[in-house]
Amino acid sequence: MESRDTDGPQPRLRAGQAFAPEATVGRPEVQGFVGALHGNRASQGVFNTTGRFSGGAQQFADTVATRVVLIDGARLTRLMIRYRVESRSSRPTRSSRSTRTSSSRPAGAPARAPS
Repeated sequence: MESRDTDGPQPRLRAGQAFAPEATVGRPEVQGFVGALHGNRASQGVFNTTGRFSGGAQQFADTVATRVVLIDGARLTRLMIRYRVESRSSRPTRSSRSTRTSSSRPAGAPARAPS
């Protein structure tokens, strides 16, 4: 996912990838992101992942002329806690505070005892 941020004097590009925590984003993905920065005439970018970045990806981001900030899953978690950002699943989930009535309970499910 990429998004362009035009707030401020210089455009920025953001990219994100969701991976398992043990997944690694390598140098080729970061190089592709830097190419997208240049193609969009952006002077800086933020690339975040729920996984982690390889040493080669980090080294490339540190040495490339364009400012690239890499945020891995651990740092993303710390930032979310620090700034009290909540996360929601994109999949529908059932609330634990269901207002289901006895007439709408699944077949075979026991009736709730009166409180």
